[in-house]
Amino acid sequence: MRPTLAAKPIIQELLAHGRVVRPAIGIAPVSVTPQLSSAYDLPADRGVLVVRLDPRGPAARAGMRVGDVIVAVTGRPVKTLGELRAAIGQHKIGETLELTVRREKASVTLKVTLVEMR
Repeated sequence: MRPTLAAKPIIQELLAHGRVVRPAIGIAPVSVTPQLSSAYDLPADRGVLVVRLDPRGPAARAGMRVGDVIVAVTGRPVKTLGELRAAIGQHKIGETLELTVRREKASVTLKVTLVEMR
């Protein structure tokens, strides 16, 4: 039986490390919907809201704040948590990504280095 394309990278990780290693940025995120944006007066209608930060994590070190809404990764728009996870998952631990966030009424670009998810 041949593994599907989706399973192949997981199998390779298990064989190489004995576990699945995933990149992370050290945030607790939630998808922004127009309803959530309106209810909490968020700076964007779509994206990923940062509701908690690991104070020693890479996002915090890069200057990210609770309340920021991530709207792009390396210039590619992200509208949902699933899209953010997929975008981060395409990169390796140690790589630095440019994240565009909406903060109040401004756009801010932060350079965040990926770490291993715990």
